[in-house]
Amino acid sequence: MTSLTAILAVLLFLGVLCAVAAVLGRRPTPDRPVTDRPEPRAHPRRALTRRILG
Repeated sequence: MTSLTAILAVLLFLGVLCAVAAVLGRRPTPDRPVTDRPEPRAHPRRALTRRILG
């Protein structure tokens, strides 16, 4: 096995490991229901502009 193949195999393994961790981290628990996206927050500069303009 060449060094390039070894590096690619390690990167593939790490990618699969991260994908499994992401899937396991999204599982809902009784105290923390799963949410697809967090609540969108207004951009600070946009909020400041609205406050100035009224």
